[in-house]
Amino acid sequence: GLCLELPEAQFAAFSALIGAGPAYVFAMNYVGFVISSALFLVASMYLFGERNWKVIIPVAVVTAFVVWALFSFAFMIVLPACPGLPF
Repeated sequence: GLCLELPEAQFAAFSALIGAGPAYVFAMNYVGFVISSALFLVASMYLFGERNWKVIIPVAVVTAFVVWALFSFAFMIVLPACPGLPF
């Protein structure tokens, strides 16, 4: 069968992200797709070893906005928005 072997640290990070998945989905209903996705991406990058905040923050924010824009404008799919904000 197919077996994925991860070093112990990566297995712990992967397990933490799997556990954080439901919190991400739950938060999306309250703070919207962009904010919850950016926070999830920050946590993901940090857990997998990135420690440069000058990389983490812009990558997370830009990625969340690009995905939101792609779904909103290219696919015409409405994602949850933050109350009071257009995204």
